[in-house]
Amino acid sequence: MLEFKSYTLFLFLAVCIGSSFSCHAQTTVESSCGNTYNIAQSTHFKTLKKDISAYEYAYHSAKTSKRATSSLERIPIQIHTVTGAITSKNHNEAAIHKSISHLNTLFLDVGLQFYLLNPPTRITTPETTLFQKGAETQLATTHYTRGAINIYLTPTLVNAAHDNICGYVANIPNKALIVMATECMFNASSLAHEMGHFLALMHTHGSDNTRSTTELVDGSNCATDGDGICDTPADPQLSHAVINNFCEYTGTLTDAKGAVFHPDTYNIMSYSRKACRSQFTTQQKARMFAYYQTVKDELLNPDSHLPVSKTDAKETPLHTLSIYPNPATKNSIQIKGYTYMNAQNALSYTMINYRGQMLQKGKALSNTINVSQLAAGSYFLILETASAKIVKKIIR
Repeated sequence: MLEFKSYTLFLFLAVCIGSSFSCHAQTTVESSCGNTYNIAQSTHFKTLKKDISAYEYAYHSAKTSKRATSSLERIPIQIHTVTGAITSKNHNEAAIHKSISHLNTLFLDVGLQFYLLNPPTRITTPETTLFQKGAETQLATTHYTRGAINIYLTPTLVNAAHDNICGYVANIPNKALIVMATECMFNASSLAHEMGHFLALMHTHGSDNTRSTTELVDGSNCATDGDGICDTPADPQLSHAVINNFCEYTGTLTDAKGAVFHPDTYNIMSYSRKACRSQFTTQQKARMFAYYQTVKDELLNPDSHLPVSKTDAKETPLHTLSIYPNPATKNSIQIKGYTYMNAQNALSYTMINYRGQMLQKGKALSNTINVSQLAAGSYFLILETASAKIVKKIIR
């Protein structure tokens, strides 16, 4: 055991010395993530759940067959730095590019890659150098780039209790916005952690940062408790106090059944040491892939966020629609239950395969879609109006 510990320590030191990101000693107190969850966010996710589940299935199907989920999708990022946010000579635009490059390494298997849309903007308002959570609402009205994920870097970031925090995803309608303490942008895992939140991942200990998880170690309630993902072990909420320099969990907490927790100290969405966090699980990757596929039109086409008109509000509820015949034994399928009047109000449709690749796209004129070019197999049919979207599974 002594030899193993010595060898592990050697590896830990080697990683720290060779990395461009900082490693922290056991006595260092790191700022934690300030992300929280509310009823509105939970409700929003539930409304998307059916679509997300379909894309998750597509991701897992591609993985099982050892095929790529799809070609890599590139997502624009816009960085905004407040006065004094980049003061170190190492924290310049080159360092930002390096952080994004590291982010891309972690998200390669998700099928997503990020790039800097424009050079970082500098916000010179002096009072923004001490940034309290919630202040981004006003800031985003004057410094915001549509069609990109906006990341605001500030020297000091605090919550309502004035505790230092590392970052959070701002819950502002029609905005794609992350706020981070500058130093956290440049460590090995916090940017990926916040991007995970942006793409619908919760902390591995669950939505409540004030108490231990209710998820059981045996995984029997993994789909409803904790982070709602079943390949992440139950996490009692990690901290420096229970993670040693070898990234080992040293805690002794037990769940409601008396079983000792064995959390994943390397998971990026945990509260483990930032230098330890280095991986997402397969189901976490599937969730992020699926969520992005579901909301990407809104993210990259901001006008889709505009309020629907009264005419739009009278559209047929999409959950009442059905597809026939299904299986599609003929060269076309019909949409049953939608009031088709003319080409202007026709449903838009997208046909994708289990790799997440788009095969067909167009308007369902007269509620009819030609499927003669589809090979035998299973597909996802996405039907959309100006204000709603639904996914249907069809078999050819």
